[in-house]
Amino acid sequence: MRKFILLAALAVAAPVATAGDVAGHAIYRPVSTDTRTLTDGRTMTRSTEGGFVYGDGAGNPFDRMIQNCFSVAVAKPGSDAVEQFGHCEGLDKDEDLFILYFHGDTWTIGGGTGKFAGMKGGGTSKVIQTWSDGSYLISWTGETSK
Repeated sequence: MRKFILLAALAVAAPVATAGDVAGHAIYRPVSTDTRTLTDGRTMTRSTEGGFVYGDGAGNPFDRMIQNCFSVAVAKPGSDAVEQFGHCEGLDKDEDLFILYFHGDTWTIGGGTGKFAGMKGGGTSKVIQTWSDGSYLISWTGETSK
């Protein structure tokens, strides 16, 4: 289920958050996973992951942020369809906090402090590499505004 955590990897290192198009990559490693079968046969997986986000291009406001992400994914028996929800909490080098929410591969900015206060926007992400230990690499794109 971890490979479905298509978190909108958003990271920060720029001193001032700017509006516009953003893109980058992020790598995540599982911290904990709990899977159980629900009474109706669906499988629910709760995951916690740690990650690091890289923003593409000079001045990208989402570059070099550490992140903790939490998700719940529910799968129907005998189906590849997964419904996944969660959020990520990121902290940049200036100790400004950034929150995002995701549903599947779509993410939305949930708020933040400092340079992230009042920021709005969102985008999509895509898993581009997975490893046997449950780690994975994503690419992400989006738009921000103040």
